[in-house]
Amino acid sequence: MRYTTIIVIILTVSLSFKAKSQQTLDEKNGFNKFQLGASIKDIKKLVKVNKSSFKDGKYYERYFVNDIEEYKLFGYDLGSIQFIFYKERLLEIIVQLKDQEFSSANVSINDDITENIEKQYGKFVTFPLTSRDKANAVIRKDKIIGSKLELHRYIYALTRTGNFSSLIKGDTYSFISIPINEQINKEDNGGL
Repeated sequence: MRYTTIIVIILTVSLSFKAKSQQTLDEKNGFNKFQLGASIKDIKKLVKVNKSSFKDGKYYERYFVNDIEEYKLFGYDLGSIQFIFYKERLLEIIVQLKDQEFSSANVSINDDITENIEKQYGKFVTFPLTSRDKANAVIRKDKIIGSKLELHRYIYALTRTGNFSSLIKGDTYSFISIPINEQINKEDNGGL
């Protein structure tokens, strides 16, 4: 009986922490000052962007942040920030770290960021890779799922460069709006 009580208490505390972490993720609702669901016009008031010529489909538009050096992820430099809009609403924010020379110090950067994210939002859960992930050299895909926001982390394979050195493509973090994603799925399924 005593062990059952202890187990119930531990489960209650861990579930409470998980719920609080997911609530924090949902309250943040984006990255930095960028909020999922915002309009293109709202984002353009916050930051200078360039529209990509790449077409993701009839209702999708992709933009890149111009002055990337103004933004950091837990103090670390970024390689890019992309916005993907669906019907002029911000569906996804993609934050990619700079590519780095392979070293234990640079590997620890990714570990440090992961640790900081997990402290705030809860543990990442690993998901199976899709064929598209594998084609893009993703070796691991993790997610933290709230009720309004999914945070994905993509880890990439080493890339060989000249002189036998290796580059690590910076981990990529993707903040995805669940309500907009559900709207897309509903529209794709004829409103069902």
